[in-house]
Amino acid sequence: MGRFLLSAHHDPGHMLPVLSVARALKARGHEVMLNASKKWQAVAEAEGFPFVPYAAWDCTDPEDFAKLLYESAGHLARGMLPLVEEFRPDALMSDVLSPAAGLAAEVAGLPFATMLIHPWHLPSRDLPAFGFPGNPGRTFLSRWRDAYIRAWQKHDLAKPLPLLNMARGMVGLPPTDDADAMSHNLVLVVTLPCMEYPRSDWPARARIVGPCLADLPGEVPELPPGDDPLVVATTSTTGSFDNVLLETVLEALAGEPIRLLAICGTRNLPDAKLPPNARLSPPCPIGPIMAHASAAVAHGGHGGVVKALSCGVPLVVIPFRGDQGENARRVEWSGAGRRLPPRRLSASRLNEAVRSLLDEPSYREAALAARAQAVALDGPNYCARLLEELAGLGVPDGLPPTRLTTIGLIPEHPALSRMPSPLKTLR
Repeated sequence: MGRFLLSAHHDPGHMLPVLSVARALKARGHEVMLNASKKWQAVAEAEGFPFVPYAAWDCTDPEDFAKLLYESAGHLARGMLPLVEEFRPDALMSDVLSPAAGLAAEVAGLPFATMLIHPWHLPSRDLPAFGFPGNPGRTFLSRWRDAYIRAWQKHDLAKPLPLLNMARGMVGLPPTDDADAMSHNLVLVVTLPCMEYPRSDWPARARIVGPCLADLPGEVPELPPGDDPLVVATTSTTGSFDNVLLETVLEALAGEPIRLLAICGTRNLPDAKLPPNARLSPPCPIGPIMAHASAAVAHGGHGGVVKALSCGVPLVVIPFRGDQGENARRVEWSGAGRRLPPRRLSASRLNEAVRSLLDEPSYREAALAARAQAVALDGPNYCARLLEELAGLGVPDGLPPTRLTTIGLIPEHPALSRMPSPLKTLR
């Protein structure tokens, strides 16, 4: 059996998928060490994982995200090198916001994989820029538009290159001309096939492995009583936008023939007046709750989106920042939900969107097809098999990756070929 060192960013949306893969590797008989923020130490050690917290450092400009990311990468990579030398892993893996592990692996000459916790974001000749609020172009003018926007995206993606080279220099690595800090050998894209647009230039290093789901520790709250459909509203695990979203949800769904469970991103519950059909909960395990849900309302973080879809639950997505807008657009495009931009957020519009999920069968059918994809791929175990192959410990059970083309998904994964897909094709 092998040894694996897994590193993760401190946010739950990054740490929990890494934790799910750690569990799968451990169940397969491997020794796994976790490297993350100290706040995850008790969780890791309670499950029997050796844990080493990040090395301490002070960023010179914590408000500059790119500088925070890459300056930390250099400091943390230097702190990881003695750990790598002592633990002697067969391979390293980190999520996309933890590039330090990749630098340490390069210094030590070890194989390295990146976990991407949202759809593939690098430019494609077939698609608009990641985050652009529109569907891929189909006419000459809209494709020209996409090409123009992609050129600006490539310019933006190259901006952190000096910071990346600064981090590389901190651990004695030579500078690079490539601003892509992800692994050039294996990127585990922990999304659903129905969340990926078809494209002709899908990179060979990227594998769609399916969601890698794990829940926050804690007790599952009691559901609202009754037999009416359950609607679950979730906010960001960072606690962002709790009040804005929750207040609108409570107003929109008060008096409806539904049961509403609203889950906050923090333990400081907002002082909100609850209608009789609603309950409010602090952060808790969401998976067991989604198993009972008929619809969901979410802010668009990838973890919450794929958790709902993996349970066959259609959702209304209200994106606020980051990759949330892209996730919302892809949910809508897949047919498994509705997108409601924050600037158009109102109680009446949200009420209409939730009612449509409950009343129109097509949303539920698309969500159930997404659930079938998640079950077939079995993300954590698929990742574990690919990491075993990367480390030279064997071939991953003969299961090839899902490949994308310009006309839709080609389901090379044997299990995927036996099920319907909610994907729409580009013609």
